[in-house]
Amino acid sequence: DENGNFILIFDHCLFESAIDLNDEKRFEMTQLGQYLKSEFLRAMNGAGIPAESCGLISKDEMFSDNALEYFETGRNRIAFDFNEDYSCYYWLSSLYDEETSAAYFYFSHSCGISSYTNASTDYYVRPRFVISAI
Repeated sequence: DENGNFILIFDHCLFESAIDLNDEKRFEMTQLGQYLKSEFLRAMNGAGIPAESCGLISKDEMFSDNALEYFETGRNRIAFDFNEDYSCYYWLSSLYDEETSAAYFYFSHSCGISSYTNASTDYYVRPRFVISAI
């Protein structure tokens, strides 16, 4: 990233989850955001992964004109279930629209394009870690 840190993202989707059942409109405050930055991050640190933070990749990091180089190749936007039986829809951390009455977040479609849906929908989770370069 711009700070010289490493961004790691799982190659596979790990589990299914809604982002949130309470219509939070900031990913960091959602149930999934809270889980990834607390319990899940502690489990990864305990397994020897020295991550400083854990969350999800954003729509801009994956689909914008300034996307991370890894995602410039469409194949890298497609993720499979853990057994590689099928490609999955998985959540991105970006909110669709702050003005809507319910929280809608973007997701990556199983063919590698983006769309959005209600945060209470169960899609897969492909965690994103930041590891300090220092």
